[in-house]
Amino acid sequence: MQPHLPDSFLFQKHRQYYIRFMQLRLLLFCLLFFVSASIFSQSFSITINPGAYTGGFEIDSNGKGTFHQGVKTILLGPGPHYINTGTGIIADGTHHFGSYIDFVVDEQGRISEIIPAASAQVDSTNSSTINFITANVIIDPAAFKGKYEISAYQHNKETELKGKQTIALVKAQLYYFEDEAYANTIIPGFTSGFFFSITEKGFFEEFLSPSYSLQNNNTTMVLNTTVRKIDPAIFPARNNGIVLCGYGYVPIKKPTDFSFITGLTAYAGYLDDFGKLRPNYFVP
Repeated sequence: MQPHLPDSFLFQKHRQYYIRFMQLRLLLFCLLFFVSASIFSQSFSITINPGAYTGGFEIDSNGKGTFHQGVKTILLGPGPHYINTGTGIIADGTHHFGSYIDFVVDEQGRISEIIPAASAQVDSTNSSTINFITANVIIDPAAFKGKYEISAYQHNKETELKGKQTIALVKAQLYYFEDEAYANTIIPGFTSGFFFSITEKGFFEEFLSPSYSLQNNNTTMVLNTTVRKIDPAIFPARNNGIVLCGYGYVPIKKPTDFSFITGLTAYAGYLDDFGKLRPNYFVP
């Protein structure tokens, strides 16, 4: 007759087998977890090559992310993604073009389904690289001698546009021109800029606007200007300097003519004793 053994004795006898069994279960669980995680969180190195375009662009962000310049490589998972070239406007009934480039990354990290196709293409030697398609256009401010901005460059304050410029812009994209007054965000009903587009063929798209005209087969935008006489005597703090839209500080002592962009809100103002700008807005 076998003597009765306590359960604790049986457990101690088979303890090593029990530990091995639990270790195997834990190892199997970890293996399944990491395999599942790798499947569902798989990412690939995707390269954005803007080519001749020196403006900024965001990836999967609408004005709240990081603007990049130059070639950028980023990790992206499978699925749809987009590039924002500046304005954050989508193509609709008002705007023929938007400022987005949509694309898809497949399960092998290859890029496909680029929309619009006129804006970018997959690199011929690397299916994980997007190349922008650009066109050189000219912006001629004519008599306007001040600074101006284009949405593609607004993120980089070191890039000041002034005078006649030949710039590379992405085709089939929407952009915004501004004269630095920012009146559209300050004064209801006033605007300090206008939208313009570069077509699939690399030309300026024609819009009816008092602010500019197109020349040279729509490859050159010439700004229309209006002369406005600025009298420093009307400003109570003129000794602190007169500040003009686009021109910055101007040390004038008598009424002087300046050219401003026709139809866009501008300002003339002064700096008060605390260095704060006190502008008077007007539309030339």
